[in-house]
Amino acid sequence: METTDVTMIGLGNMGSCLARTFLESGLRVTVWNRTAAKAEPLTGQGAQVAATAAEAIGASPLTVMNVLNYEGANEILALDGVDAALAGRTFANLSTGSVEESERQGEWVTAQGGVYLDGGILAYPRDIGGEDTVIIYSGPEDAFEAHREVLAKVAGSQRLVGDGAAATVVYLALWSYYFSALGGFYEAAAFVDAAGVSIESFHGLVPNMTERMLGGIDDGARRIAADDYSGDQASVDIHVDGVSIVAAEIRKVGVSANLTEAFVEYCREAKAAGDGQNDIASIFKAIK
Repeated sequence: METTDVTMIGLGNMGSCLARTFLESGLRVTVWNRTAAKAEPLTGQGAQVAATAAEAIGASPLTVMNVLNYEGANEILALDGVDAALAGRTFANLSTGSVEESERQGEWVTAQGGVYLDGGILAYPRDIGGEDTVIIYSGPEDAFEAHREVLAKVAGSQRLVGDGAAATVVYLALWSYYFSALGGFYEAAAFVDAAGVSIESFHGLVPNMTERMLGGIDDGARRIAADDYSGDQASVDIHVDGVSIVAAEIRKVGVSANLTEAFVEYCREAKAAGDGQNDIASIFKAIK
């Protein structure tokens, strides 16, 4: 029998933060974790602790799961009574996994009579509950809309990005972008430090370059959508020469230039494909 508004399964750093945020928003919350002790701190905030995973799922119309990976998620879903408890309920998995794993789990949940929402958290625990925090979902639009208000408590800028495992695709792509950019920052910071220049001199100008990058991303997305790679800004050839110098200078002070060199290699591949005179966005084709 449903007694709470939402169930949270998985109480690591992120899962506990999600549960607390649901509770702080005034929702009635059921929690369950394989290590039961992790649920204890939430009881003082009013959480209802379920004895089993099946009981937890049965307690709410919506269950949100956040565990390390899909292997762990599938172990929980295989526990006694979970298959029956899913019937007529919505299950949103915010764990990290492959596209294939998400598709398989969605098919299994649907076969039990449940509704599956694939999800991805584009934030760290410190961001949960923010108006600009994004958690993306994919799956049936009516299910997402039915639980929109509850889900918005933990991510004010949530959105539905498509059907099936589309959320996993977008989630993995965005974190790939994020970590590549973050790695680029640390590579550049190491170069500046090794060259004897203060980190403050470099860091103070990073926002300006980030604005330039966002402009380049907008231009690149437009070119990809229009299949227009005409070289009216800066060609691949120019980037091969210029960024090669950047990589060489980084190496000269004894710092690894792996990310910068990877970009140069993409440029060389685009050049070899005949796009030397075209815009730098042509590396999209070389990568693809």
